[in-house]
Amino acid sequence: EPVYLQDIMATSLDLAGAERPDHVQFQSLKPILAGEKGGYPSIYGGYLKSQRAVTQDGHKLILYPNVPKALLFDLRSDPQEMHDLLEGNADPSAKEKAGKLFDEFLKLQRENGDALELKRDMFPELK
Repeated sequence: EPVYLQDIMATSLDLAGAERPDHVQFQSLKPILAGEKGGYPSIYGGYLKSQRAVTQDGHKLILYPNVPKALLFDLRSDPQEMHDLLEGNADPSAKEKAGKLFDEFLKLQRENGDALELKRDMFPELK
């Protein structure tokens, strides 16, 4: 299941029996460690103004706005992210998946208060 690295703090507090402070926004992984279902439906990530990403349903869309370039990976069959599904003559289903992930990215970007303005038409692979 997809999780955030920051979940480790909430998990450590939970395992120690300590109360989680209100400012800790991430969740404990203790239920997952106990074999229960957990994680997030999608994961959002960003680095400075040079990279954004969203992971959902075993796929990861990475956006490089300064290049501009979009990459799509199937994490189940390609966990090392070596084969960009949007490269060259991309399969129409890959473009469709990338479009859905971009929509999810925009939703998560708003929820996280990320002010970096990205639009679909900035990325040739998403047209």
